Amino acid sequence: PPPPQQQQPPPAGVAIGGVGLFLKPNERSELEIVRLAKGGSAERSGQILPGDIVFEVDNEDVYKKDFNVFAKLIQGPVGTFVEVKVFKQGDYSRVSQVVLERTLNPEEGRQPAGASPPPQGVASRGPEPPRQQRAPGLSSSMSGGADIGIEFKTDETGCFQI
Repeated sequence: PPPPQQQQPPPAGVAIGGVGLFLKPNERSELEIVRLAKGGSAERSGQILPGDIVFEVDNEDVYKKDFNVFAKLIQGPVGTFVEVKVFKQGDYSRVSQVVLERTLNPEEGRQPAGASPPPQGVASRGPEPPRQQRAPGLSSSMSGGADIGIEFKTDETGCFQI
């Protein structure tokens, strides 16, 4: 894949994507990967696994930083690439670096058994039309479950997805 591209605001109308990571701050405030989106670029790479700790995105330090710092760096126009560095299984002496393509969420539209639909007003992507107009940037709210869009929500395990 081509080298990572510097984060720039996408042109209007360009779809914003992520790499298919479910993360949750662990007891040390590190962004720990707890699950990979099925079919996402992180899973397809075979180089990132649950238990890995994200510490750098496109040469920017995200170690123990707020999730919004990470999200702003990892998101970008679909089809662009981003470099992610992780500590393998939380072992600080084992570093893995991988370049991932930003894609739309491959799990979009799938609902876990017994899950309720997203609340009204949460921006969506994919084949269905958005329920509300997307605002530029990230929501300052950390309410509810996660997607690679504007507002971050947590799933039933408290994970953020990006």
